[in-house]
Amino acid sequence: MVPILSFLIGCTLTYLITVLSSGLTASTVLEKACLTYALLLMSAYEISLNQLEKAIVAGKIPENQANILRRTNNDEFEKFANKKIKEILKLIPVSHKNIIRYQNFHEMKIYVTKQYRSKHAEINKKV
Repeated sequence: MVPILSFLIGCTLTYLITVLSSGLTASTVLEKACLTYALLLMSAYEISLNQLEKAIVAGKIPENQANILRRTNNDEFEKFANKKIKEILKLIPVSHKNIIRYQNFHEMKIYVTKQYRSKHAEINKKV
């Protein structure tokens, strides 16, 4: 009876350790994926800004109209990004919602900035 009981306890502990370690791995992968997605959206935002500035310069658009175009571009891109972020958040299970650090474009910009600050702080400490 004791060998069977110890075998069952061993199997249960192994199962629990496997579930916990895979959960931690999944959360790490999800967090990195969200950072990658945020970086891709930020790159698209930067490209959008660069294209707009080139169009403003090439078209010799007056400053007041250029400011209106910049504001419109920012608003439209923010709407686009918020829509894409909401689509992604729908795909993430409820049990992993606490891993996601942003819910909209504004929070995403702050999240990316904090990630890079912490990464560069670690690099500077090593040097």
